[in-house]
Amino acid sequence: MRPLFASLFNDPGPSARAILTLAFSGCLWLAGVATAEPTPEANALRGALMARFGALDWSGDDRFPMPCDEAEGAVHRAEALAAQLTPPAPFLQVEGRLIDVFEGRERWFLNFGADYQTDFTASLQGQALRTFRRYWPDPESWLGREVRVRGYVDTWNGLFIEWDFPGQFCFVDPIPDSA
Repeated sequence: MRPLFASLFNDPGPSARAILTLAFSGCLWLAGVATAEPTPEANALRGALMARFGALDWSGDDRFPMPCDEAEGAVHRAEALAAQLTPPAPFLQVEGRLIDVFEGRERWFLNFGADYQTDFTASLQGQALRTFRRYWPDPESWLGREVRVRGYVDTWNGLFIEWDFPGQFCFVDPIPDSA
């Protein structure tokens, strides 16, 4: 019998997505612990999380917008991920030209293709969105820019990454002037 965790990488079904979502939620909790407790263990945890996700909080004008550093590992093109039903890996770095930004009241959708129902999409919501609106209220200036998003992938009208930390999003092209 195979361990449950080993099947995550072979089983694209609902159980795998649920377990990955719980694991990511655990990472968010760990980020909160690492931010709140100034112990050596918490500092080590914070360093490990920052190495994986980038900046963990939205405070300070230096957090956003950011130019992209050299990518570590494989970077997937957003166009190649369009219409795929399962991601090539649970955690991806995706680069592409931003085609559309839909600004809902509680969530922004960053679309990397003409058909939001099949293209790759990134989303921003909650506290991250509220804080982000203070720093950059006009995401329309991003249109046509080459950007990179990284994070755990889910499926929702195509492949989808929820943008929770500032370090998950960066500009490959020069940063727009409205920053």
